[in-house]
Amino acid sequence: MCFLDENIKTRDKLKSLSGVGFRSFLYIRPIAKKYRQTNRTLMRPEPYKAYLKFGAISTLYDNITHEEVIHRINSISREAWLMRRLDLSKSIELAAEAFDASVNLNYKEGMAYCLRTLGVASFFRMQFQKALPDLQKARLLFMELDNHKATSSCYRNIGNIYTQIGVLDKATSSYEMAIEWARKSNDSKAIAYVNVNLGLIEQLKGNHLEAISILLNSLEVLEKFEDKLAISETYFNIGNNFVQAGAWEDAEKYLLKALEVSENLGYLKGVAQTFTVLGNLYFKRNQTEKALKFMHEGLATALELNEKRIASETYRTLAEVYKSNGNLKKAIECFEQYDEMRGKLSAHDSRSLLESLQGEIELEKSEKLLLESKNKELEYAYRLIKEKNKDITDSLKYAKHIQGALLPPDQFISELLKDFFIYYQPREIVSGDFYWVNYKNGLVYLAAVDCTGHGVPGAFISIVSSNCLNQVFGEKDHTNAAHMLDRVNTLFNQTIRQKYEESTVRDGMDISLCIIDFKKNSLSFSGANHNLYIVRDNELREVKGTKQPIGMFIGQEAKPFQEHICELKKEDRVYLFTDGYVDQFGGEYGDEKYLRKKLKKLLVSISGKELIQQKTLLKKEFNTWKGPNDQVDDVLVIGLKI
Repeated sequence: MCFLDENIKTRDKLKSLSGVGFRSFLYIRPIAKKYRQTNRTLMRPEPYKAYLKFGAISTLYDNITHEEVIHRINSISREAWLMRRLDLSKSIELAAEAFDASVNLNYKEGMAYCLRTLGVASFFRMQFQKALPDLQKARLLFMELDNHKATSSCYRNIGNIYTQIGVLDKATSSYEMAIEWARKSNDSKAIAYVNVNLGLIEQLKGNHLEAISILLNSLEVLEKFEDKLAISETYFNIGNNFVQAGAWEDAEKYLLKALEVSENLGYLKGVAQTFTVLGNLYFKRNQTEKALKFMHEGLATALELNEKRIASETYRTLAEVYKSNGNLKKAIECFEQYDEMRGKLSAHDSRSLLESLQGEIELEKSEKLLLESKNKELEYAYRLIKEKNKDITDSLKYAKHIQGALLPPDQFISELLKDFFIYYQPREIVSGDFYWVNYKNGLVYLAAVDCTGHGVPGAFISIVSSNCLNQVFGEKDHTNAAHMLDRVNTLFNQTIRQKYEESTVRDGMDISLCIIDFKKNSLSFSGANHNLYIVRDNELREVKGTKQPIGMFIGQEAKPFQEHICELKKEDRVYLFTDGYVDQFGGEYGDEKYLRKKLKKLLVSISGKELIQQKTLLKKEFNTWKGPNDQVDDVLVIGLKI
């Protein structure tokens, strides 16, 4: 079976499209199916037709508005990006013209996208000395424009260059930055792509089991997005690592999957590399005839595509196969071919490394000069901003001091609850969450409160809410938590309406309120959009609050809050919390919430530990889940032991 196309034009086109790299998105993507008809004859692609119809950039300024010029620059920039997969020369031509037009208009977004295209196209041509500075300049512009996704793309491609030239530490740091920026835009697909790169870094270091683990995790995400080419490459890389790890059955399974997908796509480079590695696998399993068949198929395809790296490795393995079966003449011929190709590739890689590093040095020099010229302009503005920020921060710190005075003292709480913890982590200097504790006639009053918003707005509402709780507490002896919330709701609405008669904004709070009688081991609970958890003998009971807040739209009628009487036993654990913990984004890709299900499971798992240790574990779990993400809300969790 041969996967070569005898059509000369197709062969030449494929040669011009061949890319270099270790990852699926480093390789040139296959030509779309509608351009692969009988004998894979290439039709002229639609982007090229669009370009011919559209006209050159140089004609854009004739009798059209500024907005139309920008629109046309964007159109041609997009065409240049698409053409990098079909015709590198045309892609560079389009991107260069669009870049010149963007510079004339000082259109930074256009400049950034064109530089990225030029950098990637140069990388595909193995012109690293051009690729690296263009990608670095594009990255700086995208960062200035706060374009997270494009910044991540630039870091990823910079990492690809360093991987290609063997500077693995710089490749790794570039990929890590790519993930950090992709998380800011919740781009799980881009994160999966970069994780495949990191897996291949581990492969290059010889850590094959670690590489397999990373690649398998990435494969799950890629399969969701149905990116066939990336899936094919990931199958191949998993199989290749299994070969190196000596797990031959697993290796064969994934390599055959890679071969099937590559054939279906018409992705000849994938076919060539998979045939070669399968041949190596069968050689290791002493299936010499099968090994030779697969290697010759891979070699023929690699040579037709001018893929010297694949061909070089195939020649080396063929030399070993022929040597093992006594055909020394063939072994010497193959080794000589391997040695010749390896020498050329080594010289090219060394030259590319030197040129790329020289390019980076030149870029750093130009960046330094640019920064020096801007520093003086920025210095005065920075001083003013710093002074303003100091004033604001000082005011917020004083506000925090005032808000802290509203919280019950630790010693007072310790006298009432004995064994408890309060995990309180505001998102900002001041908070919209607060805890409230009081005591009267043998009853302990305990509340976890979440006011509208966070930061300064939340802190203002928290002061109103705390005053309402204190006023209602002092009015009479409350034994029913629901009746107490009804009264707090009425008083809160009256207070807000007095100040905002015309407002229809929902200013208010969600609350869990408990009135605990430790002598009778009973608890009266009522909640406004908040629930209560009780853990007993490793089982969690959820007591649900009323689905309405304290504080309503003006004109709405509040329904009465519902009371729940809970009979408690010694060693029961009771938990109150606001929604900041469960609403935090994090996890493997940073794009999912923690949710109540995980919190329930966590509380059950730690319920047997000391309360102070539970607080430590809750904090550790929260920060681990959050990772590099920003905290989204104030966090408050209260736990006590009966």
